[in-house]
Amino acid sequence: MSRDLDHQLRETLAERQAELHPSPVPPEGLARRARRRVARNVVLGVVTATVIMAGSIGGIRMLVDRAPDRVPGGDGDQAALPTEGPTPGETSLLLASGEQDGESWALRVTSSPRFGYGLSFGYEALGVGGGGISPMRQGGVFQGYGGSPSPDYPDHDPTRPPLPIGISGQAAVEAERVELRLEDGPVVEAGSYRVPDELIGPAKVCVLFVPGDTLLIAGDLIAYDGSGAELGREYFDLSPVSLYPKVLEESPPEAVAVMKELQLAGAVVGRYFNTHGSFSGLDPSSASAISSDVVFNASPVAIPGEVSIRVSGPQSLVLASATPDGAIYSACMDGGGISVYGRNDTNDPQGCTNGWLHPSADPPPAGGGDGIATGSDPNGNLWSLTLLDVSGPGAETPFELELLMGPIGASLPLQRLGDADLGSVGAVPPTATPVDAPTVADLPTSVWGIASDRVSKVELRLDDGTIFDGELYSIPPGSIDAEQAFLILVPVEGPMAGTVVAFDSSGEVLQRKRVESSG
Repeated sequence: MSRDLDHQLRETLAERQAELHPSPVPPEGLARRARRRVARNVVLGVVTATVIMAGSIGGIRMLVDRAPDRVPGGDGDQAALPTEGPTPGETSLLLASGEQDGESWALRVTSSPRFGYGLSFGYEALGVGGGGISPMRQGGVFQGYGGSPSPDYPDHDPTRPPLPIGISGQAAVEAERVELRLEDGPVVEAGSYRVPDELIGPAKVCVLFVPGDTLLIAGDLIAYDGSGAELGREYFDLSPVSLYPKVLEESPPEAVAVMKELQLAGAVVGRYFNTHGSFSGLDPSSASAISSDVVFNASPVAIPGEVSIRVSGPQSLVLASATPDGAIYSACMDGGGISVYGRNDTNDPQGCTNGWLHPSADPPPAGGGDGIATGSDPNGNLWSLTLLDVSGPGAETPFELELLMGPIGASLPLQRLGDADLGSVGAVPPTATPVDAPTVADLPTSVWGIASDRVSKVELRLDDGTIFDGELYSIPPGSIDAEQAFLILVPVEGPMAGTVVAFDSSGEVLQRKRVESSG
C-alpha cells in the first residue's frame, strides 16, 4: 500500500501554502508540473531495451515511498530506533501491527540519516508506503494524513475482492478518539498510537481502514478528547478531484453542485484507472458501470447536469460540466490521478486554467513535458509519446522520451543525435505491465526512438524475416537535436530481436540499429 503521488503533492503544497498564506487551496498547477519528473517508472538503456519490471503506477509509488519529505525532530538530530530496516540504512520503531482480510499490516516510525524521521505504513506483503512525520503545529489537531484513493488487492490480483483502504497520519496527543464520517459510506473509527515524545514531541499516529469498495473517500475527519468533546474537524478528501474549503466557501450553490459531480466523476475514472492500469476503454458506458450517480457523456461541449469524459491518452483525460446558466467547470487529469482545475471547456489534459475561482485565468506552464503524439493500436490500447525535460543533478541525459502503452510506462534517455539518422532506440514487451495492473492479452511489443529529418520511413526487420512498418512524429523544435520520434507496434508476445532500418525519401537505407526485448 502506498500514498498516491497526487495526494502527497497536494498535502505538501497545502502545508507550505498554509505557512505563507491564509488560503488552504494548494497551487494545483505545480502538482501537474511535478508529475512529469516523477511518473517515469523505468529508464531503458540506449540502443537496446531491457525488461521493465514495474509500470508507471509502480514507479510513482516507489518514488513517493522514499520521497524526501521527512524532517528530523527537535534540533535536526534524529536518534537511531531499535530495529533495523525496513529499508537499508533505516532503523524503525514498531508502533502497531494487525491483520485485515488475511493481510498483515504494520505501522512504524522510521529514522534514516538522509530523511530523518518518517512514517511507514501498509500491507507488508504488498509493499508499504512512506511519508513525513514532524512536530505537531501549534494548535493543530490533524497533520500529514494520506493514503491511496484506490484499494490494494491480495497478491496484487484485481480480480479478487479489494482490501480495506488504509489511511494514516498524525493527530494531537489530546485526541482520544478519531473518526472519519464519509459522505457516502460508514463512519470509520481510527486506531490511535502514541509516538515517543523524544522523537517529535507530543503526538499520536492514527490509522483508519475504509472498506475497499468505497468509491468516494471524502468526509469529515473528527477528533474527540477523553470526555467526548470535539477537539476539531477538517474535511478530508482523498479523491482524484478533491474539493478544497476555500473553493466551496466562495462558490455559489449551483457551482458547488457541479464540483461535487466532478468529484464523484473523478473517483469513478480513478477507480477505472486503478483496475485497468490505463484509460484505454474508458467511455460513458464503462464509467456508468462503476457508478450510475453521474450522467456521463463524450461531448466536446460541457452539458449542464452531466459530466463529459474526454480521454486523450493512456493516462490523460478531461472531465467537464456546466451550471444551468452555462458556467464551465473542468478537471484535467494527467498521470492517472493528478488533477488541475479550470473554468474553460478544454479537451487538452494540460489545458485547464488552474483554478475554479478564476474564470479568466490562463493555463499554467506545461513544465517538463511536451506531448509528441497519442493514438491507439488496432485493439484499442491507448498510447502516447512525450518528450520529458529531466535536466538537473543526477540526470543521465537532459531529455527522455516517455512511452505509455496501455498500463505500461517506460522512458528512454536521449543521447545527442549528431550526424546520425537513428538515435536512441528502445523496446518494451507486453509482459511489462505493472504488478498492480491486470494483464492485457492483446498488447503489442513497442519499439520507439528518435530520428533525423532525413528519415522518411522506418521499419523493424525481425530476425525471422518479418517486417513491421513504423510511424514518424514531429518533435517540438528547440529542445533536442532530433526532429522526429518513431513508434513501431509489433504483435509479438515473447522475446523479440531485430533491426530498426531508416530510409530516406528515395528508399535508400540511411542507417540500421539493433534492438531487442525480453518477454
